[in-house]
Amino acid sequence: MKAIKNFLATRWGTAWGTAKNGEYFIAVPNPPDPLHLLRVAQEMEELGPPVVRCVLEKNIFWALEGSHRIAAAYSMFFHKKGGQFAEVLEVSKLEIINGHDCLSKSGQTLPSSMRAGEIVKEIQEARSYVLYPFFFK
Repeated sequence: MKAIKNFLATRWGTAWGTAKNGEYFIAVPNPPDPLHLLRVAQEMEELGPPVVRCVLEKNIFWALEGSHRIAAAYSMFFHKKGGQFAEVLEVSKLEIINGHDCLSKSGQTLPSSMRAGEIVKEIQEARSYVLYPFFFK
């Protein structure tokens, strides 16, 4: 659990880093809640890295779900897996997504069923997302 606590102290709720050749980012919709992040990390020790639905724009995978799973996986698996700490399930911007953890710019809950591209636009406009470096293979 030390890795999670160190991660929380140094990178929680921030967007950082610049892309290099071959490097991508995963942008998650929300900064993680520290207590929930610890619970997710404990579960992930048994389950392993997550699978997360994302939309790819340039070099950023916009996660439609899994803010806590990505944060936990990044701190636990990033260096062990050579930068690929989650499995990305790429979806089209036109695909209807049921169930996501995104909020609107004003912090309101979005409809539970939306097109992936609309969700990404909401995430970008809310500006509460967090970026994690990710080497896609």
